[in-house]
Amino acid sequence: MLSNFWFSLRKGFNRAFIFKVVALCLCSFLSVSAFTESSYSFGYEKQNIVRCLPQVFWLLDSDVDVSKITYGSLIKLDGKKYNNHFNDDISLLKMVVAKKGDAVYINSKERTIFINGSFYGTLPSDKPPFHYGYYTLKDNEIWIAGTSDTTIDSRYFGPATLSQIEAHAYALL
Repeated sequence: MLSNFWFSLRKGFNRAFIFKVVALCLCSFLSVSAFTESSYSFGYEKQNIVRCLPQVFWLLDSDVDVSKITYGSLIKLDGKKYNNHFNDDISLLKMVVAKKGDAVYINSKERTIFINGSFYGTLPSDKPPFHYGYYTLKDNEIWIAGTSDTTIDSRYFGPATLSQIEAHAYALL
């Protein structure tokens, strides 16, 4: 059996494949070595029922520059630091939809949400929202949300603070 393998290698069979595998392993090793020395890590969505965001695989940068957090930024928060409702091991990946000075209005009768006068979404749950009426975000606050009306976010727990951001997230898949 081993002699057939060596004969195949000498004949050229699988030589290109083995070269590609060795090159891939070497590149992977070098990439991982460089990656572990940086502020980057990978994250993935663990929920199977309702996802907050449609992506499932993330590149996370823990070297957060809060001045670069803009509308639509994807961020990672520690669930327990955001609200005691969450367990210690829960991380939240959410989108920033409002920042300092923005007005968030929740209509209690229609259970609708408006940000700066523009319709944002609804409150389908029977769970009471963070507030009814107008709320203006303070200097260090952001309003976070998922893309589904059923996600748990600022609609129910109020704004997050910039200091609660653990990582800037970038969707990969």
